[in-house]
Amino acid sequence: MRGGLSAFIAGLGEVESMSLRKPYRSVGEQLRILRSRGMAVDAGAGHVLRREGYYSIVNGYKDLFLDRKACLTAGDDRYGTGARFDDLYTLFLFDRELRELLFSAITRAEAALKAVCAHEFTRLHPDEVNRISIPTIMIPSAVRAPWR
Repeated sequence: MRGGLSAFIAGLGEVESMSLRKPYRSVGEQLRILRSRGMAVDAGAGHVLRREGYYSIVNGYKDLFLDRKACLTAGDDRYGTGARFDDLYTLFLFDRELRELLFSAITRAEAALKAVCAHEFTRLHPDEVNRISIPTIMIPSAVRAPWR
C-alpha cells in the first residue's frame, strides 16, 4: 500500500480544505434547485426531503438521471429529459430495502457459521477453551459493557 496510514491521515487535511461545506437550503429552495436543473418534482417531494434528507436521496442516486453533456455545459448537475424525483426516490427505497434484506441474511449466515465453527472447534479440540462460543472472551475488558 503506497504511503500507508500516514499518507491517508495527511490526505484528510486535503479533504478538509476542499469545498465540502454546503450552504443551508430550505426544502423549498432544494425543490427549486431540482426543478431548475430539469427534474420533474411532484407535491410529495417536499415531505420526502424533510423525512429522508436531500443529500441522502439526490446525491446518492442522481448519476443515473444526469445528462452528462448538459452537466459539462452548465458546470453543475442537469437532469435528462423525463427525470422525475419519484423515480429517484424509488431507486433510493429499492436500495434501502436491498441493504436491509442483505444485512438480515448476512447476519443469519454469520450466526450459523459461528455455530458450526464453535461446534467443530470443540469437537476437534475438546481440551481447549473455545473462544468462538464465549463472546466475552473475544471482547477486551476495556470495551466490555460494565454490566458484564
